Amino acid sequence: MRALKVLTPDQNKRTSDQSQRYSHACSVRSITRQRCTGFSLILPLFLACGCQRSDEPPLPDRIPRQATTLPAAPSATAEDAGKPWLKRQLDDLRDRTLKWTPRDEAASRVVFVGERLFAQLGSELIAIDPTGKTDVTRYPVDGPHQLAPLTDGSVLGIGPKSTFRLRPGAKSADALNKVLLLPQNQLYASASDAARFDVLDVIAGQWTGYGLQEKPSVSSVWLPDSNYDVPELKLGHCAQLVDGGYGCFAKDQLWHIYSRSRPKAMGKCGVGMPVWRVLGGARADQLWLARNDGRLEKWWFGPPLKRLSVIQLPFTPLDLSIQRDTVAEIRIVQQRANPKQLTLVVMDIEGKMRFEKSILANGENDSSSIDQEIREAEVSVHNKRPWVAIRTHHGVSILDAMTGETIIEAR
Repeated sequence: MRALKVLTPDQNKRTSDQSQRYSHACSVRSITRQRCTGFSLILPLFLACGCQRSDEPPLPDRIPRQATTLPAAPSATAEDAGKPWLKRQLDDLRDRTLKWTPRDEAASRVVFVGERLFAQLGSELIAIDPTGKTDVTRYPVDGPHQLAPLTDGSVLGIGPKSTFRLRPGAKSADALNKVLLLPQNQLYASASDAARFDVLDVIAGQWTGYGLQEKPSVSSVWLPDSNYDVPELKLGHCAQLVDGGYGCFAKDQLWHIYSRSRPKAMGKCGVGMPVWRVLGGARADQLWLARNDGRLEKWWFGPPLKRLSVIQLPFTPLDLSIQRDTVAEIRIVQQRANPKQLTLVVMDIEGKMRFEKSILANGENDSSSIDQEIREAEVSVHNKRPWVAIRTHHGVSILDAMTGETIIEAR
């Protein structure tokens, strides 16, 4: 049995002081370890430098970053005089990235009326007789107009500043009262009555009928004979049929309407990309739908409504015209490394290519010229003859629809 050692008061005090000093040292070391651990999690780089011992070698310096040199820009040449190299590059970039959309409605500035072609170029109305190949007549007009063929061989022109009617064989156009024609309005001449025409406002969904006046009235504005709302056709597309009626696409279905009557729903026409143009067919119960993916669909009104054929184009055309066995389109060829080009593509009703040729004149390959042609270019096909007319900002040409040979052109 071990004997207990009894400490004196002085010995007990010294032992207690030693225990307190030991406990305090342990606490300091514990706190130090905790702080180092916390800081090492937050700022490793700081602690690595702070905790480095004085007897350790210093850390190596950071390797300097290598300088990057850009290739020198090519210097301007003699042909760049007046047009800096940078501006030329920006023009090319803008030309390659410019967005465009198919033309929803025909501009109606080039139309066939009987055996003659009428086209507006600037402030002139040009009449061409392709059968004579040399008969080109020019008439002064005021501003741009929408042209419409009348059944008596006359041509009607309506613009923001004036309205005229050019009769067959006349030496000058007859001035008529002004018609309130907005940019979103589409002009249709009656296929059965040479004294009547219609205007469709697809934005407001309104149909307006007019009767031709032999003599100008007291008022300077041509007042309509009839005006009624057609909300069914709002934001739609319409085309005139061979019997004088109209076929329309709106609200994902087809509509049939006659002038001064209510539209009749013919039924849904399937699911597909949005429709940007409606064109009449060879028969009164047929029409064509052009979709944004280059798809051309031929439909029969029925009943029942039926899709007869489909032509899948490898591109979406800018403008389009279909008559009987001929399909003509204006194509925008857009490649990454080259500026855009405008070409005329003509094929048969089955989609078989006949020919493709550029519609830009020599030297018209800069961005401003191409942008202008995109706004102005228009194509039209004769309903009986194998003729294709192409209108640009600088002129109009009539080509053979089978071979692409130029029959006559005017500037």
